[in-house]
Amino acid sequence: MTATALRKPWGFHTRGRERPEPKLQVAHMIVKVQVPLATNDPDALALVYAKGHIGMTQQALSPGTLRQMKGDAKAFFEGHHNGKRWVIGARVKDQDW
Repeated sequence: MTATALRKPWGFHTRGRERPEPKLQVAHMIVKVQVPLATNDPDALALVYAKGHIGMTQQALSPGTLRQMKGDAKAFFEGHHNGKRWVIGARVKDQDW
């Protein structure tokens, strides 16, 4: 096997430095937050994403977000993606998507 065959795929390393992971370029959007309809798990994760299923993530919700949901199965919020998860802000009026 040649040395070329043992190299990592192009773009994995650049002259000894790792390339940073591409960040999701989403800033201050309206996101949909959906909680499971039927579960007995108190720590069940919510599904959070922007229109067009951009940045779809399963994540735990903060107590403040849960309070704003007022028991609704889905709600819409202002939010932005920090590269790993959605940072959820204030609730907004329901959207048609």
